[in-house]
Amino acid sequence: MTLSTKITPLSGWNSWNCYGLHVSQELVFRQAQALVEKGLHEFGYQYVIIDDGWQGDRGGPRGALQGNKKFSDLPELVNDIHTLGLKVGIYSTPWEKSYGGFPGSQGHIEEDLHQWEDWGIDFIKYDWEMGGSRYPSQRFIHEVGEALSRISRTMVLALANSAEKSEADFFWRHANMWRTTGDIVDTWESVYGIGVYQTEWHSFCGPRHWNDADMLVLGHVGWGEKQSFTRLSIEEQKLHAGLWHFLPSPLLLGCDVSKLDDFTLNLLCNPRLIALHQDHWVRGAELLFRNHRFDVLKRRLHDGFAFAIINKEPMENHFRFELRDLSDLCPGLEQLGDSLFLVDVWNGEKLSVSKSAWEFAIPGHGLRLFTMQIPIGRP
Repeated sequence: MTLSTKITPLSGWNSWNCYGLHVSQELVFRQAQALVEKGLHEFGYQYVIIDDGWQGDRGGPRGALQGNKKFSDLPELVNDIHTLGLKVGIYSTPWEKSYGGFPGSQGHIEEDLHQWEDWGIDFIKYDWEMGGSRYPSQRFIHEVGEALSRISRTMVLALANSAEKSEADFFWRHANMWRTTGDIVDTWESVYGIGVYQTEWHSFCGPRHWNDADMLVLGHVGWGEKQSFTRLSIEEQKLHAGLWHFLPSPLLLGCDVSKLDDFTLNLLCNPRLIALHQDHWVRGAELLFRNHRFDVLKRRLHDGFAFAIINKEPMENHFRFELRDLSDLCPGLEQLGDSLFLVDVWNGEKLSVSKSAWEFAIPGHGLRLFTMQIPIGRP
């Protein structure tokens, strides 16, 4: 197998935050159809990933995992999703049993990989406690690598969860993406904590290799049979979507796509936000400044910089941004004058850098995002 050559982080949908172990073949295909019906596929949402809960007994000529009663014809499902112009991902674990108690790939790694190749799978997620002692990360990934060398299909290889930063160089050499934390939930504390933590991994983000901040908890989520609208406030939803694009993390919806409202769709389809996410340099976000009210993050782009300003408090606060703060990043900005602008990613408004400072209000738990193009020849 060849690891995916996709340069920038992928986007799509994963079943877990929506259906949990209640997932079924019918529900997965319904969400694939919704990605197309809502037009999200035109904005890069291409991957439909079946998480834990599909696995049945071993069988077939390879003695590989087969679908359970809820997934009566996985080859048909894969073909139907491909027919929509989308890609398909599947879940397993190096353990004997998954977190949900379904059969894993322990002792059968190669058989399962060949089966997924036969089905036409495009994405593989292996999920286990990566920093634990039950199955050390490097041991398992070496076993997977040996098996993959005998697979001809190109696939994305995703590792989860709770990766150890001390092993990041190893993940970079052997996988496309790796989850840096445990599971996300739809609270401010979870979204903010996971999002900002990614800055500690910024040096390990690059073309074809991405730090995974976990799935999005926007829209209707539920982890089971019933879904309800996210508990995040409007501003927290904007921060969640904006920060995951800014980092940049893979973007995997974890909601009922068919119920997405116009507000959430507009967030996900904002062209300036998508351009930020898909910048081909794929540099990771760094923490530039922090105090008790604000975190300021920066990210290098192929044609300039991007900045994220997070209000950590639940009430509105005013933030002052001075030209000398930018000059620390790129000496000589003062001499470029009116040729430079900060662009507000949310609304496209341009702010001239010829001003010496800006002050603006940020709602409680809110986020402001800006990009700044640097003329060719500047550092």
